[in-house]
Amino acid sequence: MPIIQQENLPNGIMWAIWRVDESIDELIQLSKKPDERKAAITQFPHERRKLEYLATRLIIEHLSHTTADIEYLPNGKPFLADHSYQISLSHTIGFAAAILHPNETIGIDIEAILPRILKIKEKFLSEQELNHTDSNQEIVHLLLQWSAKESVFKAMGEEEVDFKTQLHIESFIPQTSGIFNLKESRTTLQKNYSISYLVAENFVMTWAM
Repeated sequence: MPIIQQENLPNGIMWAIWRVDESIDELIQLSKKPDERKAAITQFPHERRKLEYLATRLIIEHLSHTTADIEYLPNGKPFLADHSYQISLSHTIGFAAAILHPNETIGIDIEAILPRILKIKEKFLSEQELNHTDSNQEIVHLLLQWSAKESVFKAMGEEEVDFKTQLHIESFIPQTSGIFNLKESRTTLQKNYSISYLVAENFVMTWAM
């Protein structure tokens, strides 16, 4: 099983990252419900989407020790049909990730380290956030900020969230791992989120609770 990293935290969070280097047939056979998985992926026209679907389900099976189906709310937020855990899923080129918690809403996001983030930075970062971005590690810093906002968006479960004007990241300097803060102004509660992160050779990953 190519889970390259996994962590069970004292606060109840469990997460894992899967390096997707198997074929579709190999992933199907690793599942506890191979026939259902084989039927489910027919809805996806592209091989990469099929691989991502299968890998995220395998992580959930591994972490939760359940074969409960993953369903979706109208806003796109996934949940386990047996409601045994709160969950969040993510995938990028060559990797998939999932996170679980028994009670709290959570969000996870994984992003391949690619320079295309430079082209959209003004669309999701405020002027203050752009000014705080470390020019010596710009791509990684930008990706962490994008990923953090994606994680919080998933945790919030709200529609029509403006990443630039409604999600606000406190200044931080990226390390290989760490924690920084994000406040949302989309809702009347204006919640504060703690963002944990990892920086690897090929990807960054954040999770929010």
